[in-house]
Amino acid sequence: MLDVYLFLLYDILKYLREVKIMIIQKDFKEILVHELIREGIEPSLCPAIYSACMTSYAYFRFSELIPEDLVLQNMSVDDNKITFYWNSRSTGAKCPYCQILSTSSCKDYKTNVIQDIPQDKKAVFHDVRFQMFYCNNDDCTTGKFKEQFEGFCDWYYTCTNRFKAYCVKRGLACSAHRAAKELQEEGAVITDDTILNYIKTFSAKHLEASLNNENVKIIGIDDINLRKGDKSTGCTVFVDLETHKTLIIVLGTTTEAAKRVLEKFPLSEFCCNDRAGAYISAGKECNKTVVADRFHLVQNAQQAVKDALSASMPATIYIRSGNGWIKSSEDNKKQTCYTVSNKTLDDRIELAGLTPAKAKKYKDTIKILEIADKGLNTVAIATKLGIKRSEVQVLRRNAVDLIDEVEKKIETRLQKSKNANQVVLQGPGERAVKTVSGSRVKPSSDSIANPYRDTVLELWKNGFNHRTMHPILVEQGYDGSPNAIYQFILKVGKENPELNRKAKSGSEPKWMDDFDVEKAEERPELTLDKVSSAQVYKTILKEAKEIKDGNVVSKESSKETLSEESTENGSDCVKTGDQNFTNSKLSDDLKEVIFGTPDVIVEEEEDKAKKELKSEKKKKMMDTVKQMYPIIDYLVCFLSMCYMVFDSSEIILLDNFIGKYKTSDIAPVKKYVDGLIRDYECVKNCITYTNISNGPTEGHNNRIKMIKRKSFGRAGLELLNAYATLDLRDAV
Repeated sequence: MLDVYLFLLYDILKYLREVKIMIIQKDFKEILVHELIREGIEPSLCPAIYSACMTSYAYFRFSELIPEDLVLQNMSVDDNKITFYWNSRSTGAKCPYCQILSTSSCKDYKTNVIQDIPQDKKAVFHDVRFQMFYCNNDDCTTGKFKEQFEGFCDWYYTCTNRFKAYCVKRGLACSAHRAAKELQEEGAVITDDTILNYIKTFSAKHLEASLNNENVKIIGIDDINLRKGDKSTGCTVFVDLETHKTLIIVLGTTTEAAKRVLEKFPLSEFCCNDRAGAYISAGKECNKTVVADRFHLVQNAQQAVKDALSASMPATIYIRSGNGWIKSSEDNKKQTCYTVSNKTLDDRIELAGLTPAKAKKYKDTIKILEIADKGLNTVAIATKLGIKRSEVQVLRRNAVDLIDEVEKKIETRLQKSKNANQVVLQGPGERAVKTVSGSRVKPSSDSIANPYRDTVLELWKNGFNHRTMHPILVEQGYDGSPNAIYQFILKVGKENPELNRKAKSGSEPKWMDDFDVEKAEERPELTLDKVSSAQVYKTILKEAKEIKDGNVVSKESSKETLSEESTENGSDCVKTGDQNFTNSKLSDDLKEVIFGTPDVIVEEEEDKAKKELKSEKKKKMMDTVKQMYPIIDYLVCFLSMCYMVFDSSEIILLDNFIGKYKTSDIAPVKKYVDGLIRDYECVKNCITYTNISNGPTEGHNNRIKMIKRKSFGRAGLELLNAYATLDLRDAV
């Protein structure tokens, strides 16, 4: 009999969906009784059937949510919401204040409307009538209290716990503002502030559970600024390095701030950080084994190398070659000074035909390079030469280009002077061969200008073009266009490659009469190249890694030690890798718009030879720089040994490294080694416990910064803790 009623209930629900517009003002009970009577059921049986239907529906729909003591009485549907009506049949309840069970019902009820997860673009509400009870505890000041069902709804009877978890999950997946809009579109009655409050509530419970977690054994610590560059907003991030989860973020980067958290984990054994003094002190005071992070140890060594380079060499190193450069007569033991004789400068200015302004720049550039060799900075050079500091900076930056430009001008004039009396032959349409290329191009014999072939070729050899010869051919009966004559000449030239004429020679420039070819050919060589300290630093890193790996620097690898001119020299160098379009859903037009047209480079033998010459030149430049600055080889040895120390698990290598460089004359190197001595136990633990790394903490720092940016910088520390520590699985 129950099966018949359930099928009848299904038919009624289907009918309700079809005629829902007609029954907005009616509830389910009225419609069910009406349909039962219409089907011939006796009215006296309707209440029992209705009760069975409600019990069955409540079991299949809400068995995991609604407590057993709540009985479904009715349900209604309108345009905006679905409401389920429940009555309590419980015989006892615990006092929420003293937790004493009471069975003294006061025959009174309180009704609350509790929101649930929306369904079918409608809000879902549970209209629950709770019973009131008297508290039997004489020591409790509560007279009457309303029953509560654990796990069903919150303290304020506003929404179900699963609706809260649903809102938190949606808020963590995007943002509270976006989650509120999506939930409102689904039918829920919610605001972004409410979702934020739910997230903070879940986070508070999660943080308390994290601080009481006895399974945390290795803790990673790092600092982060909520505002970039503002140390007053500094916070400390704590991460479980075994589960890679953020434990908590606390305000402050002091020893006391770190101790407050470490004391909450008495069973943890290790504490890993970047050798910050406050965190090391906190770890030691809390009896933790402090481990220095290997990445920061290597990074600090690389920074020491960079500082040593900055202190011992200029940002840009100029390399001179050629007999045009003369060593200065002034004694300077630290650095060799070079100059150029006035006669050489005047000759080059005359041969290149420089304007007075350009000649002044040329002379000032040579003078600036000479003074810079003596150790003077930009301000001192500007004062000595009586020019602006910005002008000195520009001239130093463009020194190589200016000297190369002058040499190219002289070479160009020299070639023009040599070729002045030579006859140059020119073929027809040398720049437009492609216009008559292809297999389907008709021969010249099919051209409309072919009957006038002899006249056209004769005029062309005499210097006429298709436009100037068109009127002459028209007089002879030609009725075609000038372009047809042009195409005809191109086709004839393609069919007869030997066809040519003497190229037009323009009037000789005025400078050619005064140009001294012999002086230009016998001029002293004067070239200038530059290497930046950044390129030297990259070379040191590369060679140190090769030594650490046990590789011998071969010719092919050494060719790549110097990269192309970097952006610091004024050129924007953008490197683009090969794009993989295997799984791309973009059309060809969109790919071209987004990625641009790929450059198809066909490397010929000549290009390879030029590339090899260029690489060889760069290698020689680096060898010259090493001779000028012996500290480079010293720093390569220092960094390679540092790599080997922290890649191994042998303490003796660390001791040998410290003993070798603790008396170094290079201040940054000595400072680095002094730091290792100061934090010797932490550094030794880093080598001993090779499986402990603070990398996950650095990764969480990046994620926290992303969260901060996503909230436009307005997330406070409490909300930042919520988003950083909560996981989507924690909200379920």
